[in-house]
Amino acid sequence: MNIDIIFGDFIVSDFLGLDVKTIENLCYDLKNKDKGIFVSNKDGWHSKAMKYTDDLMLPFRNVADLSCDKANTLKDKLGFSDKVRLELKEFWINISPKGAWMETHTHGDCFITCVYYVKVPEKAGNITFIKESKKYSKEYITGQSLYTEHFHEERPVADKILMFPPWLSHKVEKNEDDDDRISIAMNFKIVR
Repeated sequence: MNIDIIFGDFIVSDFLGLDVKTIENLCYDLKNKDKGIFVSNKDGWHSKAMKYTDDLMLPFRNVADLSCDKANTLKDKLGFSDKVRLELKEFWINISPKGAWMETHTHGDCFITCVYYVKVPEKAGNITFIKESKKYSKEYITGQSLYTEHFHEERPVADKILMFPPWLSHKVEKNEDDDDRISIAMNFKIVR
């Protein structure tokens, strides 16, 4: 019997090699200037979405530039034309104190979504990816495979970037630590 897994999704992880303490301070500075918005965040702070040319974005351009390089490398590895490139569509910061979490969501009109972890306390909570397809009752499943798996968790690590398709549903578990969890989310679009 030949089994072909089709229509696979991906999660790519890497490290940017940045000074996360400096970025952490920049995130708190921005929070002090911006009351934030509510999207999928529960009991946490979510900055307004920023474009690359926004003044508030200036201190974070190194994060955006390195992330864009990683996203373009991924685009090439996925087999997309070298006649197109990726550029930052939007960028925002999430600061999640104890008790804060993110409900299940996807990202909109973009090519690649990234999350970069700035500050990750011990009990920060994982990001969980959810397979949105027919789910079989656990009583019928005796083993785990790509076909039977419906959840995939990633443990956040400071300076780690995750890249994934924007349609991949995900949520972030409650931060159970007394210290804040800080992440930066980015969406990248294709340009010619």
